[in-house]
Amino acid sequence: MIEVEVKFSLLNGNKQRILKDAKRIHTKINNDTYYDNKDFTLTLKDWWLRKRNTDFELKLPPNSKTKNTKHEARRYEELTEEPDIIKALQLTGDDVAVVLAHNQFKPFAKLITTRDSYKHGKFHIDIDHTNFNYNIGELELLVENLTEVEEAEKELIQFLTQRNISHSHGELGKVAYYLQKNNPDHFQLLVDAGVISYSVKT
Repeated sequence: MIEVEVKFSLLNGNKQRILKDAKRIHTKINNDTYYDNKDFTLTLKDWWLRKRNTDFELKLPPNSKTKNTKHEARRYEELTEEPDIIKALQLTGDDVAVVLAHNQFKPFAKLITTRDSYKHGKFHIDIDHTNFNYNIGELELLVENLTEVEEAEKELIQFLTQRNISHSHGELGKVAYYLQKNNPDHFQLLVDAGVISYSVKT
């Protein structure tokens, strides 16, 4: 499956408008630790390897030829099985934690997020509140293959537009905001590489 997602600010009534008629699913607390090596070879190609609570996950673009920042909606595949993650990393071993340690992958960000999840028809809505005072919303659709991605993006933007939900192509996700505040050199490398779309707000 491919996740197609748009992030949006929770300010100016956006949260109230996006949740109108939405069905609450659950609230979860996620403890996320993100990993990369000293050359940032994963994040510089928009790969996000994390340990979420007790399980490793790897999010990566389904099409390596096109940068996510070229689209209004980001699109990712998510690998959740450890053998699949190790294979994608082109490493060897049976245990992701051991493989990462042996190959000098270390944590670069640790986040705790309280996530409220909702459904509105086929749309999935997440409202995230972090332990570093950054809050962000995400609207998502799941599709089975790349041929469905463009239509999913149109539907997401239409959903937001119809509800007058302001959103920005450069809205920072949680990890990007964390890096901007805590590791600006890493953040700037990702901006320069076209992984993060960002412009100074005035």
